[in-house]
Amino acid sequence: MTMRASLRYSLEFLLLKILEHTLRLLPFRLALRTGAVLGTLCAWVLPVRRRVMRANLQRAFGSAMSKHRLRKIMRQCYRNSAISAVEFMRLRTRSAAQIKQQVLRTEGEEYYHQVGGTRGGYITLTGHLGNWEFMAAYFSAEGLRLSVIAKPIHNPYVNDYVNKIRREKGCEVISTKEGMKKIVSRLKTGRVAAFLVDQDARKTGIFVEFFGSPASTHTGPALFMTRLRVPILPMFDIRVGLDKHVIIFRPPIYPPKEADKAEAIRLVTEQHVRVLEEMVRQYPEQYFWYHRRWKTQPGKGSKS
Repeated sequence: MTMRASLRYSLEFLLLKILEHTLRLLPFRLALRTGAVLGTLCAWVLPVRRRVMRANLQRAFGSAMSKHRLRKIMRQCYRNSAISAVEFMRLRTRSAAQIKQQVLRTEGEEYYHQVGGTRGGYITLTGHLGNWEFMAAYFSAEGLRLSVIAKPIHNPYVNDYVNKIRREKGCEVISTKEGMKKIVSRLKTGRVAAFLVDQDARKTGIFVEFFGSPASTHTGPALFMTRLRVPILPMFDIRVGLDKHVIIFRPPIYPPKEADKAEAIRLVTEQHVRVLEEMVRQYPEQYFWYHRRWKTQPGKGSKS
């Protein structure tokens, strides 16, 4: 790490800690309202990655979405992201009972029990929709032994901060750099491996259709499924109002019976990407459109 990078990371972390301590002085709902205001201001004054968001939304919805609707979704995205960030920082002050009270209801809970519920031994998949960090804390509060597979954040101080909160709320954090053995061992001992797989996988992924365009997608969940013959349970968090949530389970995905390994990985990956797309179409204002999801495109030597 260069001195310049170290100074920048230190400043970012200092600002984060100042914000966290300020928000701790406020009642919970007021802190979330403050986040909503900050998100709205960011949309108008400091629109981070606005061009990326607009390009992604236009690519996903094309002419089916009016300019007015597109701008509204972008504003709502900033607002939801800011509320979710504040909500995550405030997890440290929230008890398990308080976290559970924020969930209005669960939909498709029969799928959760179908794969084993808190007994574990399966894979969960979600996307950057709603507040995925809150959802992890909620299921830990419910007694689910979660091992969250997380890509390290560039800023090491922020990365340590985020992972510390995750661990405090009962989630084990496994870095994507740690390899397969640790994840396999956790699944074999009855833990649940949780993946977020809706970011550009670059040259290591395979290309599957996401909103009609090829997107490089991580194959990790499908690979572990085919190796261990365990199901994948898609699950999503949707924010309802300021501080309430709905958890939605979708039907489990099981290993294809008649397919070789490569074909099975592709079939499963295509299936869970379709499920995510269906959810994003329903709640586009709660999706993380800031990411360059289609950055890597098929080319010579790519996996398609």
